[in-house]
Formats: sequence, C-alpha cells, structure tokens
Amino acid sequence: MPPSSFLFIGRMREKSSPQNSQKDRRKTPSPEIRSFPMKFPMFSLHLSPRHLGAALIVLLCAPAALPQTSPSASSMQKVEAHNAQILEQHLQVARKAMAAHQDSVAAQQYRIFLADALGELAIARAQAGQYSQAAENFDAALALAPNSPALLVEYARSEFQAGNLPHAKSLAQQIIQQYPHNKNALVRAYSILGRTQLAQQDAKAARKNLALAVALKPNFPNGYNLAAACLALEDQKCAAKIFSDMQASYGNTAVLHMYFGQAYLNSDFQRLAIAEFEKAIALNPKLPGAHYSLAAAYLATQQSIDKAEDELRKEIAVDPQSALAYAGLGHLETGQQKLSEALTDLQRAAALDPQNPNVTLYLGQLYAAMHKTPEAIDALRRAIAGMPNSPQNKSQLQKAHYLLGRLLAQSGQTSAGQKELQIAQAMMQQDITRSRQQLASYYDQNSATAPANSSSTAALPQEKTRHTITKEQQAAAQAATQFQQHIASAVANSYNNLGALAGAQGDALGALADFEGAAAWDPAMPGLDENIGRAAFAAGQFSQAVDPLTRYMQHHPEDKSLRAALGISLYMTGDYAKAAAALEPVALPNPVSNQVAYVYAVCLLKTGKPQPALALLKSLALQLPRSEDVHRTLGEAWAATGNQHQAAQELGIALLLDPNDAAAYANLGRVQLAQGDTAKAIASLRSAEKLDAANSQIHYDLAQAYRKASQPQQAAREMQQYHHLQSKSAAQPD
Repeated sequence: MPPSSFLFIGRMREKSSPQNSQKDRRKTPSPEIRSFPMKFPMFSLHLSPRHLGAALIVLLCAPAALPQTSPSASSMQKVEAHNAQILEQHLQVARKAMAAHQDSVAAQQYRIFLADALGELAIARAQAGQYSQAAENFDAALALAPNSPALLVEYARSEFQAGNLPHAKSLAQQIIQQYPHNKNALVRAYSILGRTQLAQQDAKAARKNLALAVALKPNFPNGYNLAAACLALEDQKCAAKIFSDMQASYGNTAVLHMYFGQAYLNSDFQRLAIAEFEKAIALNPKLPGAHYSLAAAYLATQQSIDKAEDELRKEIAVDPQSALAYAGLGHLETGQQKLSEALTDLQRAAALDPQNPNVTLYLGQLYAAMHKTPEAIDALRRAIAGMPNSPQNKSQLQKAHYLLGRLLAQSGQTSAGQKELQIAQAMMQQDITRSRQQLASYYDQNSATAPANSSSTAALPQEKTRHTITKEQQAAAQAATQFQQHIASAVANSYNNLGALAGAQGDALGALADFEGAAAWDPAMPGLDENIGRAAFAAGQFSQAVDPLTRYMQHHPEDKSLRAALGISLYMTGDYAKAAAALEPVALPNPVSNQVAYVYAVCLLKTGKPQPALALLKSLALQLPRSEDVHRTLGEAWAATGNQHQAAQELGIALLLDPNDAAAYANLGRVQLAQGDTAKAIASLRSAEKLDAANSQIHYDLAQAYRKASQPQQAAREMQQYHHLQSKSAAQPD
C-alpha cells in the first residue's frame, strides 16, 4: 500500500552558530624534532588558579592542563548575534526554496542549519563537561555534515577531555588522513593525537606528533605539550631547550615558571620543579597556587613535611579561598595526629569545594583516626561514589576501598567489608607502569586507624579533574540547556521538513530517520505521529509504524488510509487480533482495497474465525482468480471448516498458479493426510520440504505421514531434523 503525501507542520524559532572551516592548501612541513630553537609568537599568558598546584595524583606522563583565555562577554555577545544571523539566513533560504518547490536547495539549507546548531550545542555540552550528551550531538551534526573538519576537531577534543582516549585518537587520525591540506584542522589534530598518546603512555609517538603540531604552529600549548613528551621520554635536555625558547619569547615571568614547574612535577625530574616554583615565588610572592605547588614538590621529593606545611599556610595567606591548600594541610595534620586542627582545615576545604572527592576521602581517613566510624564510613562511601575510576585516582580509590572494608568489618558488616577489601586487593594488583606517584600510606595493613609516622611522604589533594563539576561548568551547563531549549523548535521543524522532502523523493528510510530526529526534539509536534507512521510503513519498518499510527488513530479514527496502514503493520508484526480489530471498519462491508480484505481474512483465520474468513476469501477469489495467495488461503479456510475436498481443490489451483509455493504443498499434504491418503500426503510434503527445507513444521508433518505409512526410519529421520531446526531456532537471538 503506497503511503499518502508527507506532512510537515510547525513554526520555527532558531538561534545557533555555525562551525565553518576553510582549507589551507599549503604543503604540510615535515619537522625535525631537534630543529630548535623555536620562536613562539608573543601573547599574554593567563594562569587560572583552578589549574594551579597539580597534585601528585596525576595522569602518568600527561602534561598539566593548560588554561584557556576566555573572550570578553561583549565579544561573545557579538559572536552569538553574528551566528544567529547566519542561521536565520539558512532558514530563510530554506523556507523560500520550499515555497518555490526547490527541494534540493531547501534540503541543503536545512542540513546546514542543523549541522551548525547541533555542532554548537555539542561544543557547549563539552564545555560544560557533559561529554556523553556532547558525543550524541556531535554524531548527529556529523551525520548531516560528514565533511566538516572543524566538527571533527571539536569532537576529538571533547573525547580527549572526556577520557575516551581510543575514540579521540581515532578521530584525530581521521582528520589527519582526510584533510592533509587543511592547516588549521591538521595542527589541532596533531596536538590532540599527541596529547592522547601521551595519556596512553606512548610518549615516543606523542613526541613525533606534537613536534608536527609545533612545526605547523609553534605556540605555547603545542610547545609545552612537546616538552611534556620529552620529559616522559626522560629527555630533560629537550624539555629544557623548549622552556628556554619559551622564556626568550615570553619573558622571565612567574606564570611561565609555574608552567615549567608543573611539567617537571609530573615527570621523573621532580626536584627541578622546586627551583621553578621558587623562581615563580621570587618573581611574584602572591601568585595564587605557587606556594601550594611548591609544597607538592617538597612532598614529592621526600622533603620535610614541616616545609610543606609552611608553604600551604603561605598559600592560604595569599588565597584564603584555596580549598586545595586547606585540604592538603588537613591531610598532613592527620598524619601527624593533629586531629583537631585537621578537622578544622578539612571541614573548611569541604565547605569551599564540596565536589572534590579527595577532600571527602581525607575526611573519611580523619574520622577513622578519631574513631568516628559511622562518619568515616559515610565519608568514604561518598568519596568512592564521586571519584572516577581513572588511572590518576587508582591509588586513592584503593585506599578508600581498603579503609572502608576494614571499618565495615570492624562494625560487624562482615560481608560488605569483605567485598570492599576484595576490590582494594584487585586494584592493588593492577600493574601501573612507570608510576610517578609518591603517596603516603596513612593506614598500614594491620590497623585501619593507625596513621603513618611523620616522616612519611604525603600527597596533596588533586586539583579538579575532568569529572569534577566546577562553578564554570555549572554555568556552562545552564547556558547549554538554555541554548538547547532556544533552538529546540527550529531543530525539530527542520528535521520534520527534511523528512517531508525525503518522503517526496521516495526515500522512506531517510524520511523516517529525519522524522525520528524531529521527535527527539519535540515529541508533541503536531502531525509527527502521522509522518513517522507513514514513513515507517512505506519503509517496511512495520514495528516502528505501530505506535505512532495507533496514537494517530485515537484522534483521527476516520482516516481510512492510515487505519489500513496500522492494520497491515499489526498483521506484519504478528498481532493478528489487534490487526483484525483495526481493519474491520475498512474491510467490511466494502473493503477499501483487495489487499486490506485479504489481510483481514488472514487475521480472522489466524484468530480462529474461519467462517467469516471463508466468506470474504470466496469473494476475493472471484475478483482475483489468478491470485495464488487467495486460493491458498481459501484452501486453508476450507480445511479449517472441515471441508477437506474443497480445501484440496483450492490448494491445487494455487499450485497450478505457482508450482513453487511451498506453503501450498505443505497445506495440501496436511489435507491429504486428513483424508487418509498418506502416499499423496508424503509426496506433497516432500515437495514442500524441497522448496523450504528450513521449515521445521514441514519436517514434523512429514514425520507424522511416515508414521501413518508405517515407515518408522523415515519418520525418525524427519523428527530428528525437526528437533535440530527447533534447537537452532531457539539458540538464535530474537
């Protein structure tokens, strides 16, 4: 049954920003890694306190996070207004093209709008740390604009930030392979690929790709990441040379030495970090994060805990809102049995940064040392729940599970405690290669509440990870949600109109995908159930057609065309009772089509109503005398009413019309078996078997015929084949 014309309904509200890219056809240079010195372009460095003072719990060999310089609010507003103008232009062109029946132009403009809007939303979601939602939006945008290097770059960066390293690597490699002459995309792809390989412990490959990024664009981030790769390969001279070139370009600033110190702190050259942080403090004693970072370096290099505590107090004096400094100080105080002071400092840290799971872990350890078991258990559980199972957190997670297990066991919760201890043991046995983590064990293996001695090395809490929701990310999430709400109507209508255009071109599957895209954005859009139902029916996706057509018929029971489509869809999915109920108004007394009448008759027969089915099929046989389907089904109806002679006659006609109809042979064999003519039954069933050997029911019926003919060996063979096919069918997934 052909579908009716496709419908598109709805007004459009839109606002978004496109992601356009320009290809640079210049040949990519092949850099020599040792071709230093590098000249870095001059620009101001801005170091956010959020990125300072990296803890010792860091991704192995990974560079420190680089802060991004944010444009001013006024410039962002100008960009947003410009982007909204561009998108409005695409929609205006699309609407005019549709009115002029220029379908290809309209479809192109709708796709551009959707790709730009969804790409912008994906970037906003990534900025908010909502990486899974961002991935969905990136996939949708790229489905509409698969040849967009800008989208691929943003997607790769988002996946890297999300920690989905294999996918980030794959996307970066795809960009490099597909856009070798697009310099802007290429340099970003090399950078992302190198940073990903660095995070994957493949420093050699990382160094090669980061060098390519530097050759294409010798800016600070690329050079800094290359230096981190050099340090991961234990090539300190390479990193020092890059840092020297940077200092020559940017000048001798405190911020720059902070970056250098971070790189050294995250490497095997941690003692060099002390000198860099001291230089930073000498140049700017009030630089937020400098004293904290120096404290971390002291602890990483087995320096005096007193020196670290002194630096942390200096950090608090510089920045009284530093949750990291309070947490680090409280952690050290716990290790020295200064429990009252530790409680004050850790509670202050928790108040300043309630989302940091390391702070919660330290509170749990402190409560355990204070013999406050219920509070300790609660804190440890919250720390585990909030701490991602990532490489940089393995040591902390292992401690949390171990201590929680001991406390649960001591409080009588033996089973729960054993489970936590098993998790801790499994994590302890995992191989973490080339670990640079130097963390104190505050609780030895014999006592869950005995703190380590004061000479132990201690770690400071980690700065916010990619999984920690910051205030900035909360604001970004709110902005992304508002943006999504703002474009929802325009996106839904654009998808709906694309579906209508695809349907007009006969692309039912494409139309279905577009209509489903509209439903994802506005499931209550008027006319959408009809559109999805029509497209799914036309595409032969009958199970997908049932629900929207059912909803549509509840409000439009008079629509005979879609009632027929619903009934046939239910029939095709095997729901014969509902199909019969849906089709009855359009099958009796005057069927809207012979197809509808036939399907209705089959449904009656399938639901145990052979008499009304027989009457309808006899009428159809007169109208369609050369339809083998009608004659075969009429034969089934005669057999169901007990008239085997008429059944055999109709089935014989069906086989004359189509000698390769396995179902007709099988039905005829059953009729002949009921008539007692086993020889003819066996012959008919064997013909059916040859035409449809995978039909288990035919083998079963043939086995019964052989039994009645006193041929037990043949009967056993057919039953064996029947059971084999049944087992095979049961083993297959639905």
